[in-house]
Amino acid sequence: MSNEKKKPEGRPFDGVGAVAEMLQQMNPEDRERLLSGVNERDPGLAERINKRVFTFEDLLLVESMGIHLLLKDIARPQWLMALRKVSDGVRDHILGSMSDRARTALEEDMADQGPQRMADVTAAQEFIAETARTYLSQGKIRAK
Repeated sequence: MSNEKKKPEGRPFDGVGAVAEMLQQMNPEDRERLLSGVNERDPGLAERINKRVFTFEDLLLVESMGIHLLLKDIARPQWLMALRKVSDGVRDHILGSMSDRARTALEEDMADQGPQRMADVTAAQEFIAETARTYLSQGKIRAK
């Protein structure tokens, strides 16, 4: 059975894409719980949805040159905010794609920054993930 249904206007409806977009707006715990439930019922569908969902943590899959392009194209304040609460692996991957001087400056700015609202951190992470999704779809960057 295809996941592509016809909308009343006659245009195809991409159900997997719509679900992936909704999941990207959810917090990680709820997203994982929902995907786990889908996986129990239909592992193939869960895999197709997972392939369309790209989160900030998935930057680990982006090659170093792609991270470098994202760092260049996305304003520094976004990165400062997004890196406030992230796994060590993602932080190391991103910082490892920077020159020593740029990395040191960013780390110093992060240390000088006071507490931030989690909503602001999440918004910055979502913006960067959305930019990465766009670049991936355009072929500007590649993931492993």
